[in-house]
Amino acid sequence: MYQIKENSQEARSWIQDELQSISTLEALHYEPDIMQVISVVMQQHGGSVESVDTPYIRLQFPDGTRRYGLYPRIYSALYEIIFPDGFIVYQTTSRDGMTIVQFPLDVFPEELLLKYQQR
Repeated sequence: MYQIKENSQEARSWIQDELQSISTLEALHYEPDIMQVISVVMQQHGGSVESVDTPYIRLQFPDGTRRYGLYPRIYSALYEIIFPDGFIVYQTTSRDGMTIVQFPLDVFPEELLLKYQQR
């Protein structure tokens, strides 16, 4: 039987280093109808969205928002971003190294989910 020895002190220090405040984040822009929903959701939770240039947006988070490094890394999700009111989004990275913010599916209307599910 194999025994895996984990360096738990290293893992704990990595997690502590990854817990940090976050106020802004630049990420890839979504389709316009998706961006409308994201803008409303960000405002509902105390944040905002602004366009930086064509492929990017800047997300402004409210004071008290924390970013927590996921350990071990799960798929491409690198961070869990927790708003002061408990709302959670995920920061991921594409294969090309571009930052993407994923919102929970339940914030989107069903017709929008169906529209993009067909692609």
